[in-house]
Amino acid sequence: DLVGASSCAAAVRALAAQAHAAVDESTREELVHSLAQASRAARPGAGIVYGTFRQLAWLEDDRVACACAASLGSGLRDGVVVETRADAELTCAQFKEQRVGGVWCVLRADTAEASLHKPQREQAPAGASWLSEAIGCAPELRSAVDLLASDWLLCEDSSAAERLSRPREDRKRNYDCVTLDGHMFRRSGEMARAPSAKQGAGASPQQLPKWALLTRSAYNAAQHALGSVGGAQAGQGSRRFASAASHPSAADAA
Repeated sequence: DLVGASSCAAAVRALAAQAHAAVDESTREELVHSLAQASRAARPGAGIVYGTFRQLAWLEDDRVACACAASLGSGLRDGVVVETRADAELTCAQFKEQRVGGVWCVLRADTAEASLHKPQREQAPAGASWLSEAIGCAPELRSAVDLLASDWLLCEDSSAAERLSRPREDRKRNYDCVTLDGHMFRRSGEMARAPSAKQGAGASPQQLPKWALLTRSAYNAAQHALGSVGGAQAGQGSRRFASAASHPSAADAA
């Protein structure tokens, strides 16, 4: 009901402010983590703000790091998964108040509902695979990740990407394609390479943007670091996530 929703929103704002106060220098990741912690405390068992894609998803194959950073850049950088439109409005208000940049909210409930009515996706053409299949996440967040990755095809080389991006009479459609080393070939005819992909498919995590997805082992280590911290130490936990994420070699060893 409206009264309950208003009360919950007020509680989220209060808890978020308390958690965020512990952070010396606010960052996007820390703010979203604080909001997620606050939402779980205000409504146990029902996440209102789930997190950024970096906090919720991981790479199933570390070779696709550059491809994801290049093709999904703005979505990975600005995207926050929330449950409803009201939660999105609350998140946007917090971003504006804290002055940490723009935000793109993905409504999990809406994407899940929409996925039920979408026809089954076609099999990827020869020489390519769907980029979303290289990104892991919890089952309930799959529809949000699929929205992020949209219809991008992952190709091993530029030759296949260029071929599949161009219209042909013997094929029903053409595709937006990205190579392992981050070259993008759009079906509109545009070709580009994101600055974050200049180092190629073998780029080290330190050469990728801070919002880039982690490998599964690095993601698990970062989540473990967060899980070991509670309540008043939420800000410290967010910094631990950032620290573990920026040193995946150590996380892999763990």
